[in-house]
Amino acid sequence: MSTDTDISPRVNSAHMQRFIGKTVRLPCKIKTYSSDGGSATVTTSDDGEVVVHLIPDAEITATYAEFIGTVVDAGTLKMMAVVGMGEDLDMALVNKVIEVIHDKRFFERIFS
Repeated sequence: MSTDTDISPRVNSAHMQRFIGKTVRLPCKIKTYSSDGGSATVTTSDDGEVVVHLIPDAEITATYAEFIGTVVDAGTLKMMAVVGMGEDLDMALVNKVIEVIHDKRFFERIFS
């Protein structure tokens, strides 16, 4: 059995609002960085847009990444860590996996 502190489900922009204040994993494509380097705008697997508040000295070299962080609101994530996912990622497939994870038939079985 896991507890709320153990889970970090993968989400897209449509699912973020359900996890405000919780830790999630956000697979995405880096779109732009702010001029001060404190945030990045990313495109999620469902073609949504999310602003990620980066930790100082975050090193993100890949085009695609998975941010692990706390959901601030439906369009903002506060970064805790990042995993580079390379230069070529099938975001449509990633989104299908996320939708299956969040299907009511499976979510409780996976995250409880």
